[in-house]
Amino acid sequence: MWKTEHSVETTASPSSVWGVLADADGWPSWNPGLASAHLDGPLQNGTTGQTIQASGQKGNFTVTDVQQGARFVNEAKVPGALLRFQHTIEGLDKARTRVTLGATLEGPLARIWGLIFGRSIAGYLPTAVRQLATTAEDIRSNP
Repeated sequence: MWKTEHSVETTASPSSVWGVLADADGWPSWNPGLASAHLDGPLQNGTTGQTIQASGQKGNFTVTDVQQGARFVNEAKVPGALLRFQHTIEGLDKARTRVTLGATLEGPLARIWGLIFGRSIAGYLPTAVRQLATTAEDIRSNP
C-alpha cells in the first residue's frame, strides 16, 4: 500500500468547503494536479467522472463513500491497483474547520505506481488543500 495525506485548518465553514468540493468542474482552479475535471451527475455514491491531469493523462473515476457535507472518496483503477482520493471536512469549532486531502494506492502493483506517480501526488497535495481552503474562505468573504 502507498499513502499520502495533508491537512489544513481554515476559517471557512464546513458547508463552504463542501460547496467547493462538490463542484468538480472547479477542481482545477485550486488543485494544481488537474487540468480539467467533470462529474457525470451529482456528488453521490456511484457517480462517475473524468479528469485530465496536469501532465495530460486522462482518467476515469467513480465517487464512493459520500457522507454529505463531511467526506467523499473517488476511485480510479490502474493496472494492478486501485487509486483512491479522500476528501474530508471536520468542523473543529464555530470558527475553524480542518480539511484533509489524501490518496492511497492498494493492490499488487501499488508500490510501483506509488513510485511512478505517487511523488507527483504527494508534491501537489499540500498546495491543493491550502488552495481549497483559500477558495472556500473567499466564498465566505464574497457571497
